[in-house]
Amino acid sequence: MIEVPAAIIGAGPAGLSAAIELARAGVETLVIDENDRPGGQLVKQIHRFFGSRHEMAGMRGFEIGEALFSEAERLGVRFMLNTAAYGIFKESGQLGIHDRRDDLLGLVKAERLILATGARENPLWFPGWTLPGVMGAGAFQTMVNVHRVMPGRRIVVVGSGNVGLIVAFQALQAGIEVAAVCEALPRLGGWEVHGAKLRRQGVPILLSTTVERALGDEEVRGVVLVRLDKDGRPEPGERRVLEVDAICLAVGLSPLAELAWMAGCRCVFSNELGGWLPAHDEWMRTSIETLWVAGDLAGVEEASTAMEEGRLAGLGVSRSLGALDRRAAVLRGRKIRARLEELREGSCGKYRKTAKAALVKGGEPGSHRSSLVPGRTDEPAEDEMVCRCEEVPRALIARAIREGARTVDAVKRRTRAGMGLCQGRTCRGLVSRLITEVSGEPPRNLVPPTVRPPVRPLPMEGLVKGEDLL
Repeated sequence: MIEVPAAIIGAGPAGLSAAIELARAGVETLVIDENDRPGGQLVKQIHRFFGSRHEMAGMRGFEIGEALFSEAERLGVRFMLNTAAYGIFKESGQLGIHDRRDDLLGLVKAERLILATGARENPLWFPGWTLPGVMGAGAFQTMVNVHRVMPGRRIVVVGSGNVGLIVAFQALQAGIEVAAVCEALPRLGGWEVHGAKLRRQGVPILLSTTVERALGDEEVRGVVLVRLDKDGRPEPGERRVLEVDAICLAVGLSPLAELAWMAGCRCVFSNELGGWLPAHDEWMRTSIETLWVAGDLAGVEEASTAMEEGRLAGLGVSRSLGALDRRAAVLRGRKIRARLEELREGSCGKYRKTAKAALVKGGEPGSHRSSLVPGRTDEPAEDEMVCRCEEVPRALIARAIREGARTVDAVKRRTRAGMGLCQGRTCRGLVSRLITEVSGEPPRNLVPPTVRPPVRPLPMEGLVKGEDLL
């Protein structure tokens, strides 16, 4: 078993920034990440970042990741890459880890733990969404920016937030034609500067428009877009068919909160911040005295915000361990929170800023809203899948809800939706929204799903050898 004063799960912008802050205070720190490269989402970001020198403005995303990692290594931070955290055991306070290189299981005992696990991409359900060629924006960036693979020749991007707009421009840079960017809202979701760049390249941005269905038998051959009215309902006869071979979904992120749920953190729901997330105070400390959060897990925002939250969490842990003078910590904490306020004023919008402020003060930060394709009233076909791992169709889930299932766990027990390889990370949000859509009950009645270890697939040989860990 590894014993350390501080451990961090996640080597993205938040985790790396927290590690640097801890190391500067003289705290021995271990960073665990399941990827083979540190940096998290920064690895696939080739555009130059906005902001100030504190957020390394003017550098490309992958360069920021490399710089943070180099600084952490220089300060003596220990890294375990290719290592997944598969569970938190509340009784012992230990963290279960899986070294994927050697297929070994182990335990980590840390006096303080920072979860910087990031977020997952939201799926968008529509007929044909399981066809090859439908992918998330993160997968698209990984293929194009990291592996230099073109996932399509002509694409449509769904979602006009900063991610969708940046991905569309990066597709153009890679020689991929962008047939359109569509957005269900009547306004642009991201910064106008990104939208203007696309318009200058001749890319149409279709507002109040979403995907009705993907076309194709074995792979994507086209897409049907539908125009929405002011209430988000499809306009009669307002259809547009585009010939494309890929559909890129950039419809938001949800915090990867499984470990926080497992640890017993008090969680709240905020639509503006991405869904269920751990409640935390102004130092990023959760309801558990020894556990902090930072980055997208603490509410989906920007990479620059994640870095500042990581610094704040590292500062909070250093302070709690007595490694930093209280007065010095308070003064530095004020400066970090002031920069966070400026960042949220400039990039996150008033709704996200308000939700975050309410969360830190201990209030309810937001409300539920369904983001399924609106207005669909026909009975779905039996083969229209929601849970792809277990091949559970939408019709079966809707039937379970009509028969009384009102939570994700209840639907899972009746249909196996969420029991597959991804552990429900892909379909959980869709099932939650289906519960609201089919039952008509106020979504505030929904509760977070039950999560047990392992939250990542483990080798059977390792389980047999280390069965006492479970």
